[in-house]
Amino acid sequence: MDPTPTRSRRLADVSLHFFDSFAEEYEEWGGGLHGRVARRLVELAAPGPGEVCLDVGCGTGLVSAGLAAGVGAGGQVIGLDVSSGMLRVAQSRAHPNTAFQRITADYHLWFKDGAFDLVTFGNSLAYLAEPFKSLEEGQRVLRPGGRLGLSLRMRSLATHAQELFYRILDELTEQHPMVIPRPQDDRGRMGEPEAIRELLADAGFVNVRTTTLVTGARMPSARAWVDLMRGAGPRPHALLTTLGPGIRRMLEEAVETQMRHLGDDAFHYHEAFTFAIAERSAT
Repeated sequence: MDPTPTRSRRLADVSLHFFDSFAEEYEEWGGGLHGRVARRLVELAAPGPGEVCLDVGCGTGLVSAGLAAGVGAGGQVIGLDVSSGMLRVAQSRAHPNTAFQRITADYHLWFKDGAFDLVTFGNSLAYLAEPFKSLEEGQRVLRPGGRLGLSLRMRSLATHAQELFYRILDELTEQHPMVIPRPQDDRGRMGEPEAIRELLADAGFVNVRTTTLVTGARMPSARAWVDLMRGAGPRPHALLTTLGPGIRRMLEEAVETQMRHLGDDAFHYHEAFTFAIAERSAT
C-alpha cells in the first residue's frame, strides 16, 4: 500500500504510541463506545461452544472476552496485539480459556493453515501495516467454512463539526514542529460497506454480509470537544498531547469561534462503524 517503508514505520510508531498511552482510557472513551462495538461484533460473529478463535489486534481484550464467553470452557481464544499497554489491560482480566500474545507490527501469523474456526479484527484492520495481506493471512488460518468477523470505522458519516475540527487540526499541524505522518493509501475508505465487501471478496472470502452502527452526541464546550477528539485516533492524539497550555488554549478558542458558524451542528459528532461477517470457502 504505502510505497515508502520509512513513512510506514513512522505511521506504525504514531499508532503504537497512541494505543500504549491511551490503553487505560480506551474503554471509557465516547461513553464506552468501544465496548458497545465489541459486543455487536461478537454477537454477529456468533462464537459457538468449543470453537477456537483468533482475535487480531485485540487491544484491551473487549472482543476476546466476548469470544471467550461464547466458546466456553471447551473452546480457546488467542488475542494478538502490538501494544504492550493494551495487552496489560487485557491480561489483567483474561478468561481461563484465553491467551494474549504480543506480536510484531507486521502482524505476521505463525499459525498453521486451518487452525481456527473464527478470526476477528475488532476495529484493527485499518491500523495494520498491510491490511490486505492480513486478510489473506486470516483466511489462511481459518478452517474451510470458518468465519471472519470485523468492525471498521465508517468515516463518511462525519459531521460538519468533525470536518471543521480536522481542518483546524491540519492548520495547526502545519505550524507545529512535530511532523505527524498520514496514511497515503485508501484505508480511510475501508470502513465503507461497499469497499469492505469488495476487499473481502478480493481476498477470497464468500458469503459476505455487512451491517452498520451509528451513534453520536453533542459536546458542551470547546474544552470537552478537544478532550474527546484527543482519543479519536493516533494522529489527533499525537498532536493534542504535545501541545503546551498556551497553544491548547489557542486551539480551544479557535474551535469555539469557528463552531459558532455551524449553528445547531456545533460540537455535534457521529461515530459510525461497519461490521462484516464472511466465510472461507468450504472447498
